Amino acid sequence: MLIALTGAVVIVLTVTDLMLTTLSVASPRGFVSARLADRLWRGILRVDPPARVLRLLGVTIVSGIVAAWVLLQWTGWALVFIGAGDAVVSSQGGGPVGSGERVYFAGYLVSTMGNGDYTTLGTGWQIASVLASFTGLLTATLAITFLVPVASGVVQRRQVATQIASLGGTPQTILARSWNGTDFSALGQHLSNLYSDLHLLTQRHLAYPVLHYFHSDERYTAVAPMLAVLDDTLLLLQHGAPDPGIDTLTLTATRDAVAELLDLLEGVVIVPTAEPPPAPELRWLERLGAATVDRETFCEVLAREERHRRLLNGFVHSDGWEWTDVHHSPDQ
Repeated sequence: MLIALTGAVVIVLTVTDLMLTTLSVASPRGFVSARLADRLWRGILRVDPPARVLRLLGVTIVSGIVAAWVLLQWTGWALVFIGAGDAVVSSQGGGPVGSGERVYFAGYLVSTMGNGDYTTLGTGWQIASVLASFTGLLTATLAITFLVPVASGVVQRRQVATQIASLGGTPQTILARSWNGTDFSALGQHLSNLYSDLHLLTQRHLAYPVLHYFHSDERYTAVAPMLAVLDDTLLLLQHGAPDPGIDTLTLTATRDAVAELLDLLEGVVIVPTAEPPPAPELRWLERLGAATVDRETFCEVLAREERHRRLLNGFVHSDGWEWTDVHHSPDQ
């Protein structure tokens, strides 16, 4: 009976993890899937793998989570039926069966293909067989509902990154392209569209934190370095230029959208670095002929922004990139 009870606990834990991961938006992540994903991702990053390995890791992690759900369900029901005494018998002769046959029987039920060559005796164990098929169907259905929005979220991550990249691959390039000789007003209309996309991206990460494990080996489609490019650009315009030509609300709302995503991921998939990354420089504005605040004032701003920038740097590193990828594009 203890074996069957252990199996029941495994089943309950697996179903709970499945529901938390696929259906719950605001609750904590599933304890099994979260640990599996996080440990695999961090372990791979420690060995500094090539880009092609990181590119496949997101698919591997998601596939591993689904496989873990299936295997745990199978294991749980196998233990339940192994502990069922004489309740599992052959469909043809009615004779008792061994542990191997019970494992096969449990797998057949969880796969929703039916009873196979074996059946159960007694109403209670017949109900257990129905429940096994039901949990198998539940696992398959919720796995599909999990995979579809994750794929959509991956596409949206790349979309946000390419939106920023189209403005310019580095903060210097964005500033140069948006400068009209007087101000940076041309950038304002793009930011109005971008910050709503950033809020949507944050909500997708809230619902499916596994999105962070999908790495792009092309810088312009990688959301972490591109968000850092955007944030450094906005930091300069918001606090380094007295009159950037973009209203304060738009600048603040867009930077707040970046901060919202970072705050969500902190402690889940990213950790702030010990030191802030190299800061954007006022001379990038001065080269264009734009007015700037004095350096002492800007240094005070950077001191207030230290925690945010350490978190942003952690985001870049946790996605397999370096801060040099933020200020310098490969084609520069």
